[in-house]
Amino acid sequence: MVRCGRILGDDIKTRHGERLGIKVVEPTRWGVVEFMGYLYLAVSIVTELLGTTMLRYSNGFTRLGPTLTSLVAYTICFYFLSLTLRTVNMSVAYALWGGVGIVLTTLVAVLFMHAPINLASVLGIGMILVGSLILNLYGTGH
Repeated sequence: MVRCGRILGDDIKTRHGERLGIKVVEPTRWGVVEFMGYLYLAVSIVTELLGTTMLRYSNGFTRLGPTLTSLVAYTICFYFLSLTLRTVNMSVAYALWGGVGIVLTTLVAVLFMHAPINLASVLGIGMILVGSLILNLYGTGH
């Protein structure tokens, strides 16, 4: 089954002229290029997490080390997000970036900064993840 590709022509016909209902499609390989897009997205998410965490420790940009780390992390984050958008649909990339970023940021806050969390927060984060999953699985309605 070809998951994605470019339609090259009409239905395939038998030598007697009967239509088979099969489109001629040039397949696109899900390979290195697409993998790199998602790898860039992962780097973007991790550096966004680092930047957000350092914002907490920068104390309103009054501490130089966390402030510089945050600024560098966000620069790297958006650079790799821009590389991601070369091969990954923008709505899918942004949904994954935001959804996974929210989950990881919440985990870091709860586990390492001892931030309180309640059922409403968990349900809200769960809905964000489900939305990201649906968008990723079923596409953006091209």
